[in-house]
Amino acid sequence: MRARRRTFAREITCAGLRFPIHVIQYNIRNKTSEATVMSDVSRAADALRPVQIIPDFTEMAAGSVLVSCGRTRVICTASVQDGVPSFLRGRGQGWLTAEYAMLPGATPQRKARDGVKKDGRSVEIQRLIGRSLRAACDLTRLGERTVTIDCDVIQADGGTRTASITGGFAALCLAVNRLLKDGALTDSPIVKQVAAVSAGVVDGRCVLDLEYAQDSRAQVDMNIVMTRDAKGRMGYVEVQGTGERKSYSREELDTLLALGEKGIGALMQAQREAIGEAAQVIGRKPRLALATNNFGKLRELRQMLGDRFDVVTMREMGLTLDVDETGETFEENALLKAQALMDI
Repeated sequence: MRARRRTFAREITCAGLRFPIHVIQYNIRNKTSEATVMSDVSRAADALRPVQIIPDFTEMAAGSVLVSCGRTRVICTASVQDGVPSFLRGRGQGWLTAEYAMLPGATPQRKARDGVKKDGRSVEIQRLIGRSLRAACDLTRLGERTVTIDCDVIQADGGTRTASITGGFAALCLAVNRLLKDGALTDSPIVKQVAAVSAGVVDGRCVLDLEYAQDSRAQVDMNIVMTRDAKGRMGYVEVQGTGERKSYSREELDTLLALGEKGIGALMQAQREAIGEAAQVIGRKPRLALATNNFGKLRELRQMLGDRFDVVTMREMGLTLDVDETGETFEENALLKAQALMDI
């Protein structure tokens, strides 16, 4: 009997996002079926795969999201515990660490679960996630607490480490927002926004956000992690660029970095839209209230401290305060007013 092959193509749209095409080929003669994921050739070289970040995906963790980048899906949770590693005890600052794992069914060929000793790839990736997220934080504002970001890949189609960083940051924001609402924190430790994306040279062309079919044949593979501060300034946390099948030129490097920055900008917008009000914890300065309404003093102190604190007067905080200035010096009177403000 002669083999016959039939091909069925279908586009899947979910929440307004178009997902890559699945093509199922049936070989009747051999009575087997093969599922092949085809590249979405309609995607421009500088375009991200469809991105979706679902907040509060689980109920138990302080913060959680399901992040989808094309067919890659990662559950990211942020858990907060009192205490820090021994090397930080007594220093009054916190710690952030990350763990990464891929579920056995995340890939076409079952991946064995990590045992007590993780495989080298998982260790490398979770260290990258931890470094990237710590670069966005001032851990002295966390107190002696440890935040653990757990990233569990439930489906892998390229870019799992970059998706974990992007989703892990969103989960961290949700957790910090909850701590602030509960009164466990007074200041947000998140001073910058962070996200990550892959890029590479595939078939001689610089491409953003590689799926597995592209990554497996890429001549150059790169992971880019960037931050953005409250003033909109972008900075690099890490660039991992490898010539898999060839070396790459300075021109190609510049093109890949430009693609990465463009993609990360879009991912950061997706993060903010997904987490809603929790985005206010990003770059939120501690508030420093002055026990004065003197505009000259306010202007001077804002020039001195404005990069670190949100400097406000009592009037701006809606407070009125009358203090008898019984001190013999300006310093003593300033201390009296400051103490009265603290007592409110």
